[in-house]
Amino acid sequence: MTTPICDFVTEYSKKNTIRLHMPGAKGIIPYFGDTAKLDITEIRGADYLYRADGIIKQSEQNASDIFGSLETVYSTEGSSICIKTMLAMTCNRGDTVIVIGDTHRSFNDGCYLLGIIPVKIKNARFLQAALTRHPEAKAVFITAVDYLGALENVRDIAAITHFHGKVLIADNAHGAYLNFLDDGLAHPNKCLADLCCDSAHKTLPVLTGGAYLHINNPVYCSRAKQKMILFGSTSPSYLILQSLDYANSVISRPEFTYSLTKIADKVLEIKSAFGITTAEPLKCVFLSETDPAPIFEELRIEPELLLKSDEGFIVILMFSAGNTSEEMETVKSALAMLKIKPEFEITDSLIRKCGKSE
Repeated sequence: MTTPICDFVTEYSKKNTIRLHMPGAKGIIPYFGDTAKLDITEIRGADYLYRADGIIKQSEQNASDIFGSLETVYSTEGSSICIKTMLAMTCNRGDTVIVIGDTHRSFNDGCYLLGIIPVKIKNARFLQAALTRHPEAKAVFITAVDYLGALENVRDIAAITHFHGKVLIADNAHGAYLNFLDDGLAHPNKCLADLCCDSAHKTLPVLTGGAYLHINNPVYCSRAKQKMILFGSTSPSYLILQSLDYANSVISRPEFTYSLTKIADKVLEIKSAFGITTAEPLKCVFLSETDPAPIFEELRIEPELLLKSDEGFIVILMFSAGNTSEEMETVKSALAMLKIKPEFEITDSLIRKCGKSE
């Protein structure tokens, strides 16, 4: 798998060019060492994210091949900008979107900015009725994998959505890695979602902010960049672009899938041992009657979330192929010291009640 963005920037950084272009650091920030030399902007040959026809387009095509989409475009501003872009691609002001369950706040922001009317339903069981009641709806929006590790049945939702002639938009920010487990059959790209976003940085070896917008419906292939630029910075981070580019060379290898599968097996082992029922393969979400903070501090474990509630301590642990077997054993030892409440339901409303919003 080629890395055209990384190759270009690496060669440029070796030339010791007099940089009479942005950014103002001119490749020198002592704190960042040689990394600062890789921080460039849209100079000759570097391509332009929102009108890509060179090295960025080549790299995006590599990502598309890996994820099996018709087209994949990069975001250096996370899935948040992708969600707004997908709404803008499919809806006009005043249009209605059916929304299943809770959503990330960027969805609400997108609806507000674009004048879209969300019709929220509690779960997929009400989708058929909602689409019958709202034939004017342009799309169905789902969170395929949520912050608390719940998984939607995207394939069944897609079947109902398409039967009614609507577009299925999937927020898969937490599930990019699903493309590499069990033949990727749980990823929305394989489950017939028309549009899907992945936060690469959440679960893959990519810098914070790196994300993908996958397009699986040919109607929308020409619209993504022209809509994304409405929400995005005209100065995308080339460090993040390089990390997305470099990741292609990592995640396309069988070794990556092997490592990911091994970690997923370890996580399943941990969940089974402590009665944790989180559906998502690489996440443990549970309530502990024991305060985990001192134990985590002693063992140098930093969780995704540790929040005190009236019921106990809410804990979210996120794993990836970057974790080691030794780290997994340390986590197992830590959980053995806690009094975990099995099968306790942790909800978004409970998280918000405790002062945390995702």
